[in-house]
Amino acid sequence: MNKFYMATSHGTYAESTIKTLEMITGDSMPYVSLLSDMSKVSLKEQYLTLLEPNADKEIIIFVDVLCGTPFNCLMEIKLEYPHYNITLVTGLSLILIVEVLDSDRVNNEVLSNVFENTKIIREIEFDSQIGEEED
Repeated sequence: MNKFYMATSHGTYAESTIKTLEMITGDSMPYVSLLSDMSKVSLKEQYLTLLEPNADKEIIIFVDVLCGTPFNCLMEIKLEYPHYNITLVTGLSLILIVEVLDSDRVNNEVLSNVFENTKIIREIEFDSQIGEEED
């Protein structure tokens, strides 16, 4: 089954993440930004405009936060359009998207790898601070 990837967030976070993805890997995907002057109806219309032509695909959507407006709006769409094969992945980040695109699948193993990679990054950051002196 073909896949359709999309990113969404409050503000321009999704846009910036996808533009960075393009710069680093050359990959791209559509994104939807919930801006302060947008209504929930307008947000839902933007989602449906992107989702309807891809209804026959596996739809994977990267969302910035669990239970935020973009997430809740997409959950409503999942309920209203049960024939859409939508997977919501929260915690939108560049490393998450790169890992998923590289593996070309979303499953617990991939997500576990992402969490482990993020943990390693935190450990490296923490270790690099040990022994630093303040001036």
